[in-house]
Amino acid sequence: MKYIASNLGMPRVGRKRELKFIIEKYWRGEASISDLTSTANEVVTLNNTLQVQAGINPTTVNDFTLYDRMLDMCCLTGLIPSRFNNLNKLSFTDSYFRFARGEGNVAAMEMTKWFDTNYHYIVPEIEETSAPNFNREFFENQVLPDGDRNHQKFSIIGPLTFLTLAKAANGSINKYAIYFELKKTYDELLKYVLSLGYINLQIEEPVLGTDLNDAQVTIFEDFYSNLKTRLDIPTNILLATYFGNVEDNISIVKNIEVDCLHLDIFTDESNIDSLSTLNESYDSISLGVISGRNIWKINLNETIEIINRALHNLNFDTVFIAPTASLQHVPYSLKLEEKMPTEVMNWLAFAEEKILELQVLVGRLNKEISEEDERVKSILTANTMRKSSTLVNDPSVAKRISGLTNEDFERQSEFAIRQKIQRAHFQFPKLPTTTIGSFPQTTEIRQARADFNAGKINEAEYKNFIEKAIIECIEKQEALGIDVLVHGEPERNDMVQYFGELLSGFTFTSFGWVQSYGTRCVKPPVIYGDIKRPNPMTVEWAKFAQSNTNKIMKGMLTGPVTILQWSFVRDDQPRSLTCNQIALAMRDEVKDLEAAGIEVIQIDEAAIREGLPIRKAKQPEYLKWSVDAFRLTAAGVNNQTQIHTHMCYSKFNDVMDSITAMDADVISIECSRSNMKLLNLFKEEKYPNEIGPGVWDIHSPRVPSLEELEQLIQKAVDVIDIRNLWINPDCGLKTRGWPEVEATLSNMIQATKNIRAKI
Repeated sequence: MKYIASNLGMPRVGRKRELKFIIEKYWRGEASISDLTSTANEVVTLNNTLQVQAGINPTTVNDFTLYDRMLDMCCLTGLIPSRFNNLNKLSFTDSYFRFARGEGNVAAMEMTKWFDTNYHYIVPEIEETSAPNFNREFFENQVLPDGDRNHQKFSIIGPLTFLTLAKAANGSINKYAIYFELKKTYDELLKYVLSLGYINLQIEEPVLGTDLNDAQVTIFEDFYSNLKTRLDIPTNILLATYFGNVEDNISIVKNIEVDCLHLDIFTDESNIDSLSTLNESYDSISLGVISGRNIWKINLNETIEIINRALHNLNFDTVFIAPTASLQHVPYSLKLEEKMPTEVMNWLAFAEEKILELQVLVGRLNKEISEEDERVKSILTANTMRKSSTLVNDPSVAKRISGLTNEDFERQSEFAIRQKIQRAHFQFPKLPTTTIGSFPQTTEIRQARADFNAGKINEAEYKNFIEKAIIECIEKQEALGIDVLVHGEPERNDMVQYFGELLSGFTFTSFGWVQSYGTRCVKPPVIYGDIKRPNPMTVEWAKFAQSNTNKIMKGMLTGPVTILQWSFVRDDQPRSLTCNQIALAMRDEVKDLEAAGIEVIQIDEAAIREGLPIRKAKQPEYLKWSVDAFRLTAAGVNNQTQIHTHMCYSKFNDVMDSITAMDADVISIECSRSNMKLLNLFKEEKYPNEIGPGVWDIHSPRVPSLEELEQLIQKAVDVIDIRNLWINPDCGLKTRGWPEVEATLSNMIQATKNIRAKI
């Protein structure tokens, strides 16, 4: 067999988030379209150059996007919601961003999580009037690298994944009904790509790792069974799957017109069982053997052993060796890192290092590189050092985990009893109002934090600044008339990083940025060892905030599953064990907040749905340990203490029982982009606890009107028992500015008062 290094995609925000900054400047009118295009071209050129230097041939192109690849496919196929048709015609670029961000009274397209990742994609909307057609103008504005297109692989998201992840505009629409027109559009698009000189195509169908219904199977078989015949142009087609096991769908990928299938055998080794069946149909196979979603250096000998075992007695002519998925989920390069402990940094590999690892791995498989090669010795030494490092294991943490009992996971009383106690104690009005936690992280706040970290101001000066910021935030909330206040989190850099910096077992990067959505990037902590809480983390600020108001001040924490999901997690022990370590640390914080007089505590679990395995057979195990981790965090308090949680854009259908089992007193969810339709599920499932559906889409810069907010609140009142209903924004407000925050919250409070007066 011949082994060839391959890749599915690269990060696309720039080494130091150059794309993010130029796009945001463009939005503010501080940069021109030529500035934006120039930076985008620089990012794309760098990505292509890095792949060429690592020996990847063909390199992957069109994995880049200015905002989101699913939005790109909406534009390429002409499937843009009709509500944008009546707006003033703008340039291509401005129209594109308008779809993602909304404008005036026209809401942005919905956003949700990309499978079980923290990346958010724009959800295609299928309407009765939807008519797919190839938008060549949009294609002409795609940013593609120069170079020989014979040595580049053009990547697009496949039609089955596109339609599966789309939503019907209303319940009477069958979104799959547009398939045959969409098929023609895809054919036209692919023929045009091939006419430009590309001979290699990468069509991504991650949905093949999920459980498909009959309609989906029919669409897949119809599209791919004679694809190359329809295109009628010589081409090599790689069908890429990732994130799940394709075993239940092997029968439909065996006899289709593609040249190679990509399987992830690192995340799910059971995919290996399908290789012998595939060898009957394919001369080439692509194996994902390096994690595209985590940052640990390859275990070289173990990986070679897995590959050899997977291919034993098989006779593929060519085996492509690749990351499991696109490297968009990991940072660019370790070359930028200076502050991490040297020992830990030596265990890591970011995108640039991963494609170089591919080069070494393929060299070893082809017997072109010996064990004496310095690159090989460096990897093997790091593998050995990590296993024996004293940084990793803390016996006191293991002892505490082993001492857990069933009582540690249970509240004092069931919810119905707690609710009566809490209602009598708090005396909140109907439709109590609150926010999700953070308030604007202003330039002044970021500058003060930077000055403190740089030693330009001392601790006392920084503390004085934060105290003033908290008082200002409280005064603004009191003036607005919000019922349950938050302190605004001016001291926090990020909802996960802040806690990670105060827990053992974590370290942090300087430029480890990963795209979450659009221009929003996060810098996940690195969990390398056992976790515990040396000291209280939020109690001092919560006590200070409560002392400056007579209203209830909500304590704000990030939950264990979200900290786990939004970190790069150690891969040398089960994720469930690491999650329970975090839960115990956060449980200590919850109990200390309660002891300090904080009576409402929010434990955000924005990512609990995100972590759900995409194959249903694997979901129960995850749901059990993730719900248990939340309960372990929250269960140590008295009945009177009200526990809130918050969840981001998610498809809750498969996890409603688990959300109920979390047993939070109040859950807040992002709901405005779905126009409150999500609440129907909570009604159908008879969700018993209290709920705050978000009425303000904080991911869009627009200020919703009083009338719009009143309509959304009324829709919520029509669905949810008013005694169980809270009013709040969709998410935290750190990315918004004070003028829009005050304007919208003022509208939200007034809209709530108007509805109260009617009921």
